[in-house]
Amino acid sequence: MPTFDEQKHAAEAVIERVHSHTVMLAGYPPYFLGTAIALCFAGQYLFLTAEHVVKDVPDSELQFSPKHCASLNVNEPSRNRFQNRTFKLTPLGVIRRFSDASVDIAGLVISREHCSGTELRFYDLESSPMLSRTIPTNLVTCGYPQDGGKRIGPAAWSYSPHVLFTKPVAYKRQFLEGFKPRTNFLMNFAPGSDGRDARGFSGSGVWHVTRSQNASVWSPRISLRGMIVHHYKSSHLLSVVRVARVASFLKSKLGRVA
Repeated sequence: MPTFDEQKHAAEAVIERVHSHTVMLAGYPPYFLGTAIALCFAGQYLFLTAEHVVKDVPDSELQFSPKHCASLNVNEPSRNRFQNRTFKLTPLGVIRRFSDASVDIAGLVISREHCSGTELRFYDLESSPMLSRTIPTNLVTCGYPQDGGKRIGPAAWSYSPHVLFTKPVAYKRQFLEGFKPRTNFLMNFAPGSDGRDARGFSGSGVWHVTRSQNASVWSPRISLRGMIVHHYKSSHLLSVVRVARVASFLKSKLGRVA
């Protein structure tokens, strides 16, 4: 049985790994948009997010803030959400944008060199293991909820990222607007009962954590399971588009690596 310190260090390692693929998106002049996943596919480097997050913002106005060095809190209480941090925003420099409103996915192709000097890591989706439709019970996501923002000047805001360890929820054929069981699954958003608002989590990656193979020291291995696209506030549920649908979308737009 792992000790408390071992469990704590393991959780911190998981958070560090997930956060390294997470991006905050903003517009210019500074206003918050949401979250994105940094990944590579078919030789391209891109930020993947929900289409509704960026659909009304021109490429020239898109900005981002990559992973920072500050520690993150797990399931941060509502009363602490304004203990936020100021992030440096950088123009995104979009090379190409493509989207599919029917599944609420958007891809923003960028130059990898544009992110040099940051701690951002691009997740290689094509090299990730093949996944079954069965969703594991241990999931983790990291996003930038809108209620974690605070205005600190005429044109300056700061935001707190939020990490959530959660579980999938079985779909019971209840009416959920826009939910598609074949391409999406549901996930619990427990902080909603504590007053947290999930707006801003759209575009956040949902990850499954396993132990790296053949490692003498424990280290996390994460695999992308999907991307959050919607929040059902009254039921504290999040809708997640499955990674298989994400991969299908990217293949249709970018093809495969030669």
